[in-house]
Amino acid sequence: MTQVLIVDDEPIIVNSIHQLLSETERMDLTLHRAYNVYEALDCLQRMRIDIVISDIRMPGVTGIELQDRIVRSWPRCKVIFLTGYNDFDYARQAIRSGGIVDYVLKNEDDQVLIDAVRKALEQLEQVESREKYMAELKSELYVQQSSLRSAVLLNQMLDPLVAGGDRSDLFTGAGIALTADKPALLVVARIDEWKDGTDEADRSLLLYACQNVAEEYLRPSADFVSLVFDANRLLWFIQPGGEGGETPWSAADRPEEEVWANLRSRLYGVMEVVQDTCRRMLRLSVSFAIGRAPVPWNGMSAPFRHLNALLGEDTEGARSLLIQDSDTIRPQAAPSDSTATREVPGQQGTAKLASDARLGQEQGTGTTICQDQSEEAQQHRLVVRLNGYIQDHLHGDLSLTRLSEVVHHSPTYLSRLYKRMTGRMLSDYITDERMERARSLLAEPALRIQDVASRIGYEAAPQFNRSFKKRYKMTPQEYRDRLLYGE
Repeated sequence: MTQVLIVDDEPIIVNSIHQLLSETERMDLTLHRAYNVYEALDCLQRMRIDIVISDIRMPGVTGIELQDRIVRSWPRCKVIFLTGYNDFDYARQAIRSGGIVDYVLKNEDDQVLIDAVRKALEQLEQVESREKYMAELKSELYVQQSSLRSAVLLNQMLDPLVAGGDRSDLFTGAGIALTADKPALLVVARIDEWKDGTDEADRSLLLYACQNVAEEYLRPSADFVSLVFDANRLLWFIQPGGEGGETPWSAADRPEEEVWANLRSRLYGVMEVVQDTCRRMLRLSVSFAIGRAPVPWNGMSAPFRHLNALLGEDTEGARSLLIQDSDTIRPQAAPSDSTATREVPGQQGTAKLASDARLGQEQGTGTTICQDQSEEAQQHRLVVRLNGYIQDHLHGDLSLTRLSEVVHHSPTYLSRLYKRMTGRMLSDYITDERMERARSLLAEPALRIQDVASRIGYEAAPQFNRSFKKRYKMTPQEYRDRLLYGE
């Protein structure tokens, strides 16, 4: 799922672009809005962003300065600038400096912006060429010196009596770029299934490839070390940091609790895109369990075992999981008699779980993972529920982020599931329902065009007029006139 951030200090422009892209076919996007540069920086700090569409001149920070900060946090992010005629030369000069996909004049046709977004999507795909990954990894794998680091870190977890000073010396000697007297967040990964014919050498290569993919996304905002601790399992130790020795937005100026909270909130988005990249580029299905909070080195053994247990036993054809252990308890419906359950021993808390037909349910001091005996029936019920919610809330927020919260799944999983079950994009269904409702409402003469637009979720009549005309080749007023007067 490609994450897109739209930034402009004019709300009507942000909302108009949001509506345009949400209704564009064959683009699987999650859209976010920011009405000033500070909201944009906050969004970029909290989540992964793949494409930014930004005004080139805004109060406080220019688009060029924003682009520089974007690259420091998400190096692969692509930027599209919105500009007026007065900024034409400025935008062209910015593109020549590199890192920017395109610029679009604000009064140009919608298709120009759509083409720019498609161009950005193509560039993202080119960067992630599987052949490039494999060629680079084969040349780098055998020069990695990971055995010593793995032994040192595993011993630190299993031997809580090691003194802090001794630990620091051990880290330095093993080339471990972590702070020995600071805690670390743990992330455990499981390779769900090896393809037939994958020998031991290929498995080692793919394990390293998975590490390399994850670390490329982690590097801008974190310090980390990863290791292989089983035939098909990986472990990351992660601390705030990154290139330049600090997080992209001056971590030194913020409370330590806030720094850790920001890192943890980013990890879910990072691991989601790592999971997707491994699936597409390496043909590798990987599950992740992310720790709930940083833990000291002398207390890592239990949290590590808990995260490892959340991923469950190794089974043939295991489904991909993305779990974020959490203190937040979200009640779920009690399982029916037809539901098989598997309890996972561990710490008190629940897990944020994104998977194919698996739901997390809090059960006192452990996490229970439930799987319906009929996955297809369960998925069908989810689609029916989602369609019902959309029909009842056409006037409200129907972004993929909001819908994923309604059904307690990740946006990426929800988008894939809906396409697989219905054969169409979720955004297309929303647009169809809104247009059908609009035709019904236009038959009521007492309703103004603006009222009709508001009732189906458009913030401004011009956006509604454009979408309606694109669909029916006439404006809403022309449709009403034909309907009521036969014109």
